[in-house]
Order: sequence, then structure tokens, then C-alpha cells
Amino acid sequence: SFSTLTVTISYQTIQMAHGDKFCIDLLSSTDTDNNNNGLSSSWHHEEECYEFGVDFENGFWYDDVGVEFELEEEDTTSLSVRWSVMGGGGGDLLLDWVKVVAYP
Repeated sequence: SFSTLTVTISYQTIQMAHGDKFCIDLLSSTDTDNNNNGLSSSWHHEEECYEFGVDFENGFWYDDVGVEFELEEEDTTSLSVRWSVMGGGGGDLLLDWVKVVAYP
């Protein structure tokens, strides 16, 4: 079983505006059925967000930006990582590479 998940990215944004942000979301699930047949599960959500003008500016590549998520349940059976861009600026998030590492 794993206790920590690290997501590291290289990214650039274009046309993001004040108040826009992007988030790295982690969704993990655990089997809550004692028979371990996967019929019922419990979901846990965490996110790390980066805001334009505070954490980044448009037109620059940011390398080795990482976030570490602590997995709260030892019996995690499923992990999903996603990126979301929020705001009215209509900006884009460009990903050059993504590295996901799980640690015991």
C-alpha cells in the first residue's frame, strides 16, 4: 500500500487573467466492503491550486512544480489525478510533462 502520491509537472499558461487559476486534483477511493468485492467504496478529494499573478505569469515555462498528497487510507484501491482550469479569462494550461510517483 502507498501513503504518499507526488505529482510533478512542467507547464505554461497562455491568456490567463487576474483571478484565473488551475488545480491539480486527486480523487482516491477505498473499498468499504469487508468482503473486498468492490461493490461499495468511499471517495476522498484533495486539490492544490495555483493562481495567476500570484503563483505564475503567462508565457513562461515552469518546470518541476510538484505537489505531495498524503493518502489517508491504507486500503486505497483507486487513484485519479486531473487538472482543471477555472476563471473567466478563457486561458489555457499547456503541459509539457507529468510525473506521478507513489511512495509506501
